[in-house]
Amino acid sequence: MILSRKFIERYLPLNEVTDQEFIKAVSSTGNELPNKDIYKHPKLNNLVVGEIISHKPLEGTHLNYCDVKIDAKGTIKKIVCGAPNVTDGKKVIVALEGAKLFDGRVIENKELRGVKSEGMLCAYYELTPLNEKFISKSDSDGIILLNDDEAKIGDTKVAELLGLDDTIYEIEVPFSNRHDIEATLVYLQDIAAYFKWPYEFPKPEFGTKKITNKISYPKELCNGFCLSRIDNIQIRESNWAVKSLLMNNGIKPLNDLLDTLNIITLLTNIPTAAYDADKCTDFEVSTAKEGEVISGFDGKEHKLSNNDIVVRTNGNIICLAGILGAKEYGVTNDTKNIYIEMANFDFVKIRNTAAKFGIQTDAARRLSKHMPTYVTMVAASLIKDFFPGNFIGYNIDCKPEPIKCIKMDVDYINEILGEKFKAAEIKKYLKLLGFTSKGSDIIPPPFRMDVESSQDIAEDLLKPMNVDSIKENPLPTDGVTINKYTEYYFINNLWDIMSNNYFNECKVFNTLSETDLKKYDNLNLFELKENVKIVTANNANREYLRNNTIASLLNVYKRNLSYKNSLLPVYEIQKIYQDNKIGIKTITLLTPETIHLDNVNVSKVVYNINGLAAIIKQIFDLFGQTFKLEKATRSCFYDNECVSINFNGKVIGYIGSLKSSVLKTFDISNANIYCAVLNWDDLYSSFKAPTYSSVIKPVSNLMNVFKDITFIYDGNASMSAAIDEAHELEFVENIEYIDKFDKENVSTYTIRVFLKPKSKMSNDEITESLNTIIGIFNKHGINLSK
Repeated sequence: MILSRKFIERYLPLNEVTDQEFIKAVSSTGNELPNKDIYKHPKLNNLVVGEIISHKPLEGTHLNYCDVKIDAKGTIKKIVCGAPNVTDGKKVIVALEGAKLFDGRVIENKELRGVKSEGMLCAYYELTPLNEKFISKSDSDGIILLNDDEAKIGDTKVAELLGLDDTIYEIEVPFSNRHDIEATLVYLQDIAAYFKWPYEFPKPEFGTKKITNKISYPKELCNGFCLSRIDNIQIRESNWAVKSLLMNNGIKPLNDLLDTLNIITLLTNIPTAAYDADKCTDFEVSTAKEGEVISGFDGKEHKLSNNDIVVRTNGNIICLAGILGAKEYGVTNDTKNIYIEMANFDFVKIRNTAAKFGIQTDAARRLSKHMPTYVTMVAASLIKDFFPGNFIGYNIDCKPEPIKCIKMDVDYINEILGEKFKAAEIKKYLKLLGFTSKGSDIIPPPFRMDVESSQDIAEDLLKPMNVDSIKENPLPTDGVTINKYTEYYFINNLWDIMSNNYFNECKVFNTLSETDLKKYDNLNLFELKENVKIVTANNANREYLRNNTIASLLNVYKRNLSYKNSLLPVYEIQKIYQDNKIGIKTITLLTPETIHLDNVNVSKVVYNINGLAAIIKQIFDLFGQTFKLEKATRSCFYDNECVSINFNGKVIGYIGSLKSSVLKTFDISNANIYCAVLNWDDLYSSFKAPTYSSVIKPVSNLMNVFKDITFIYDGNASMSAAIDEAHELEFVENIEYIDKFDKENVSTYTIRVFLKPKSKMSNDEITESLNTIIGIFNKHGINLSK
């Protein structure tokens, strides 16, 4: 989250707080703002506001020779400028002789193309290295042009005029299901509480102006819908006060309408949608009909399904809710009258639709989390303040969530914090955060739907109290028995194995619909027959527990593929059930056959059956167990690429290549995807923890030596036979398989050789030992990689 100091100062008295004090406040309220994430515009000199009186082109060039008035006395400077937007009568920023720019250039009066130039007309990017990706196209292509009401000729306070006297904070907000955490008005509540400043979150006040458009929506698709109308709008470029505010807060200026709406979003984190009011009447929220098409503002046509939420007028789709507007009903430079929509759609459907189409707009990201309707109403109520002369009225079909009363457990809160607060002290601190109280009940502010228990209250108390003030109380250890070999120990080590092999852990919903359960039944490798139905399911999409995890991982793979990220190899540990109450904890691995590690060096890892078997071996090594692979058949795998994992005379898993017919079900094409599924319970239950005596071994003073060796491998030789023979050498302690890489159509294997410890070992002895091992591999047709 990017916030500027001057923007914060509009709401908090930050003028007496240093940057370092602000950093401490940020970290004490649960976020991060390292020193490197504070940015200041460079200080500039010899800049002045001027006005272009006239200009003429220099023949044979793209340059213009400009007469620029730089003060009230009428002093004229003749300046050569190559910008395409030079305009007579416009005010500009002039760098006079001696001005030093941030890149080290010093402006001089000098001859250009045979004429004398007495300065430079400045573009924004020439004055600061910051905000490069937030500059509007018009400002990135040309010089700064100011309106008559923005500045006076001769004004030297250019930094203040362009927001270059500001400080920019890039705050690392932790991943959270709280939608409001990125709303500036909510975030500043925490900062104010830290400094013990009075602060009141605004209340939604709409006034008496109303519009009569009918609004309809089913509750399962939308919790509230706010509609505002503004008329007689002229779409144009924003002034520099607005543009600099947006850029310093990480937003790219577009036009005065969208820029103003973006400021409201910056304050509340509530996205807006704007429609041409002359083309809309009533508003209806519904799902799309299967196969309906929307022609979006992205220039594409999108085919919709009945899982996608849309907004309609007169039956026609005007918006793919929260994601994409229909081009026909959108706002253009010719639009005069506008409807502004703010709504609380079903955030799960918004998230799924955005992922399906690969549309990653800020609005879709924000609406993919639950939004408190109270904050939506506050955002809607700001419209009249930002468009005072054009505001026509509201139609608000939206109600705040019911107020929650939480019974405050003072003893439990003190136990968590290690303090001895009285109830009155806790209430005093919570009041700074917008909480109220009624007797022993605590009432969170209406925008804090995440607060549900005394534990949540204790967490919030750290903000005004400052976490650094909490006393350190050591945890009691009496009677604590530590068992190293718990299941947690193995799962924690499993995480290391998977991350070292480029796999990413994920957790997905364990429930799905009856339709999907039947649709994915061919992935039910353990043949669970009696599916578990949830009696208290929230909706038909979550009625049954999964009988496999492959389908979920394929959906994750598809989503990651659409986002064009590299998180394609995934795994999940999850228990799957059937009605006889037998639960099977499984670990499932899913990966494309080839993982590209480095696009520069074109290095990659290949995970076919052998590659996944190597990972399964590492998992078995955790338990000190071995397994066998045997050819097998399963309907979801290709017959010639499917093996079973056999352990203690029982099949406890499978490795295989998923058929294209399976992948087609998930709209995945042109991919070779391999999958491994392992019954974790059978493996864990086989483990017998070792017993230890209390003998303390002396530290060995013998020399330990290991060496990594990389071989070229064509797949025809026997790598395992070579390793087995090398293992038999008397000076070899152990040999470990490290990794396999494919680069430029050449496969290589890397092994790590551990030599037995000796008190002394010369370089010649080490070299001789390694050459012996290399000779064994050469004998098996495996050559050393140069």
